Amino acid sequence: MITKVEIENFQSHKKSILEFTPGTNIIIGESDAGKSAIFRAINWVCSNRPLGDAFCSEWGGVTRVVLHTSEGNVIERIRSKSINSYVINGKILEAFGHDAPPEVMQILQMDFANIQAQMDAPFLLASSPGEAARLLNKAAAIDDIDYTVAALNKTYNRLNNDIKYDSKQLAEYNEQIKQYDDLPELENKIDVLERQYATYEKQLEDHEEILYKIEQIQEAQEALELSAGIEELLQKTKSVQSIITKYDIQQTKLIDIQDILQKTKEAQETLISMQHIDKTTALLNGLQKQYQVYKKQQKEYKEISDMVYIMNKEGIKLDKLQKQIKLKQEEFAALAPNICPLCGNKIEIGAICDGKAV
Repeated sequence: MITKVEIENFQSHKKSILEFTPGTNIIIGESDAGKSAIFRAINWVCSNRPLGDAFCSEWGGVTRVVLHTSEGNVIERIRSKSINSYVINGKILEAFGHDAPPEVMQILQMDFANIQAQMDAPFLLASSPGEAARLLNKAAAIDDIDYTVAALNKTYNRLNNDIKYDSKQLAEYNEQIKQYDDLPELENKIDVLERQYATYEKQLEDHEEILYKIEQIQEAQEALELSAGIEELLQKTKSVQSIITKYDIQQTKLIDIQDILQKTKEAQETLISMQHIDKTTALLNGLQKQYQVYKKQQKEYKEISDMVYIMNKEGIKLDKLQKQIKLKQEEFAALAPNICPLCGNKIEIGAICDGKAV
């Protein structure tokens, strides 16, 4: 039994909650107040009808209908632009097709035959004999026989069509095979041609080998003709080799003479440069003395710079002390009396008494 229905954004219902009592429940109200929409909302959860989203409220938002049963089950149907799902006891179901999920049917045990709308024709009375028989078979739980017979008829028709198609294809194949009746004769001719082609290839190979040997003989003859003047060429080669050897010896001697001349030139340049060594030594001694004087002056300059830095630092401290003395004097002047309480004389700030400032 359905104990409670929650309806949100379904047709004219923005948010309605109906709680039913055991037995018969009657919903009354004015025309166009949303009574039929309650049955449509319940039917939407039970059978996933109507399809589409025409039942969604015109003001938008997520359309949601929740059914509570006496067994404690909660079935929720949700629809929006991005959501289309059932939620059964917290479990989300999606991609369920046009019909309600089997889990819903198992819990509610309801379908379209359990809901009669105001404008619907009388149940079974307006149905065709076949439709009435289908509903009665379903009520008696024998509709599986109808489904089985229909499935068998469908399978028989499909097999019969397959047989007809295969028979037609077989006839076409037999007709096409007739053009190959002379295949044995063609095979014999092909065997003869293959043997002739093999003989031709063998003769071609022999011909190429003969040509290759003829080419080798011609090359050997040309080499023999060239070797006729080899002795004369060897004598000329030995003569040229002797000349090259003599040239290499002369070239080595020339390189040695050039090396001696270069060393002699360097020695002469060294002797000329040594004539100026005394002058260079005197200049270096003078530069060394000037460098010592420069280092001494540099040291004195650093000492003076350090003293100036210390004097500047002490001057800054002295200025701070003078400012503090002046500030203390001003504070004392503000606090001290003008007449000394001991001697009765006038006190002057900054006066000297026994060499001390007052």
